[in-house]
Amino acid sequence: MAIYDVEQFLRDIETLYKAKLNDEIAVINAEKTDFTLSDISDNAWYFQELAKQAFSYKNFVVYGILDDPRTLDTMSDNYIREVKVFLEVVIPVDGGKKTEAEIYKLLRYSRALESVALKNYDRLSRRVTRLKFETLKPNMIDIDDRLRIRSAGIVISAALTAR
Repeated sequence: MAIYDVEQFLRDIETLYKAKLNDEIAVINAEKTDFTLSDISDNAWYFQELAKQAFSYKNFVVYGILDDPRTLDTMSDNYIREVKVFLEVVIPVDGGKKTEAEIYKLLRYSRALESVALKNYDRLSRRVTRLKFETLKPNMIDIDDRLRIRSAGIVISAALTAR
């Protein structure tokens, strides 16, 4: 049996979220009617980078490893290592001040990310232990004078073993 490593954990998260995130966005859009969230294209997922082509989308996801994986315990033939994976929905905005609606939009995207994790807890936890989720607060980053990005997301932490 192959070792379930950090690479496979990342691939499983990407596969799960690409399959389920837009469904959760639809649930939130049906519930809240003041504005709608845009779906996220399967091509708008960026691993550990903020690529220039990402800005051609209304929104996109940046995901990857947050911090160095931390060894929690070691033994002669094994270890338990904690890995943290982040997923953030990013919305490019042309200049201007942040608006209340943008913050609510980000909170809704965070909720969609959380819902996928909670509804698929068994699927995520079947090969890891100590699975937990943390929400990232909505954030604003200035790229330059004309472009800002808004983002919000979650961190998924899990413990993996060497065998």
